[in-house]
Amino acid sequence: GRTLVTRHVDIKHADVAAAEGTIWLTGDTPQGAVVRTLDPGTLQPGPELDIATVLGRSAEIAAIGSGSIWLDDAYDSSGRIWCVDAAAGPVGPSWATADQVASGTGSAFLFDSTSVRTLPLVAECAG
Repeated sequence: GRTLVTRHVDIKHADVAAAEGTIWLTGDTPQGAVVRTLDPGTLQPGPELDIATVLGRSAEIAAIGSGSIWLDDAYDSSGRIWCVDAAAGPVGPSWATADQVASGTGSAFLFDSTSVRTLPLVAECAG
């Protein structure tokens, strides 16, 4: 097929995901972690989101839920995972990380090699 829009992004280790009508882009630059949204029609980048500073050197998309996007620091130096509202961008709570996270409307779960944990959700993290 044809390419409709192309935009150069100078980000290493980039992850991209679409959720709630927004394109999410994470990764790293020499200055540190990158977390931003892209307009789906123009691919114009939005402002850098504050969560990038918390994530440190690099950010990655751990999972996409129903209305939420789950981010962690790609080098796992923080040992935490953050839930972000996929449509508006407010950062919800964070939890100690596990091997995987999965979520859907109204529920979220962390998995590791020996257990599954149910997470309490709030308005900024609907699952």
